[in-house]
Amino acid sequence: MKKYRLELNYVRVILCVMIVVTHVLTEYTNAHSNNAAQLETLYWIRMLLIFGTPGFLMLTQLIFTLNLQGLPDNYLRRRLQYVFIPYIVMGAFYSYSEAIYLHKPFITQFVENVLRGQWYGYFILIILKFFILNVVIMKLWPKLLSSRTAVVIAILINIVYLYVYHHNTVVSDWIDNTYFFEANTVLLGWIGYYFVGSYLGSHYERLKAYFEDYGLFFIGITLLAFILFIMTGDHDFAGVTSNNEYIMLYCISAFFCIIHFSIKVQGMLLEAVTLISTYSFFIYLFHPIILQYVYAYTERFEGSTLLFMLFSVLLTFGACTGVGSLLRTFNIFKYVMGTQPYR
Repeated sequence: MKKYRLELNYVRVILCVMIVVTHVLTEYTNAHSNNAAQLETLYWIRMLLIFGTPGFLMLTQLIFTLNLQGLPDNYLRRRLQYVFIPYIVMGAFYSYSEAIYLHKPFITQFVENVLRGQWYGYFILIILKFFILNVVIMKLWPKLLSSRTAVVIAILINIVYLYVYHHNTVVSDWIDNTYFFEANTVLLGWIGYYFVGSYLGSHYERLKAYFEDYGLFFIGITLLAFILFIMTGDHDFAGVTSNNEYIMLYCISAFFCIIHFSIKVQGMLLEAVTLISTYSFFIYLFHPIILQYVYAYTERFEGSTLLFMLFSVLLTFGACTGVGSLLRTFNIFKYVMGTQPYR
């Protein structure tokens, strides 16, 4: 029987909001890239919120190991059906809209965006690699998923790989020019998050008490991790990415803070949280398609930052959950939204 933890719904929703807000700010940044001072300010704000994708990857593994009672025979097949097929379908729609907008052939856009992973949905390719890795590890060495040593080694491998990729032109040239997929999809660039999430889920019952009681500690290490990033990182104000060796410790500690916060606030705004959590996977895939059109309307409120962000996020979530609710009435759309809305 699957274990249900209400606070994990809150974690999922917070991460979903962080991803959408980050992408709204990206739209804003692209429209104001000629203002150097504003560009730098937006960079720091976006990097503060950048833990959304790593957090979702860790949450995916946390839930997997939390409910681990052996690997079902249809484990990979179901995930190909209800994760990979929605990725292909929504990615194809995104590619079609981009092909029209950019006046490019659809097949070219589809290969670049969906097959290679050059769009916001690239993290689904990483999750699919996580699923395959789950099968391999469960068959060869299941205890590795609950190993503290594996977590430390994986984080070190992750940091070393990203450092080499970003500082060794031979490696980066090979990955950028020879490796078929987008560089952001290389498994080694996310392997630390895989094992952190796996460890948290394996020991969640014991660790939950620490997350609940030591909030100030987790907030403290998160602040220290971000200060470390500020002092040591290579800062390109024009672009942000979570696939960065200097931000990794911050993303992990920020995820711990989100768990603490979610435990403390669980029960609040329950109806809204349940709705967004139910459609979170669809929101991840659908919001990139509509975001530029939402921004085309909300940019008129840029004079008031609060109104601009509020309307941008509200309209994005409203459109995603509204469309999702309509699609849910047809069973076939589980191949577009996954199975979560149908449970």
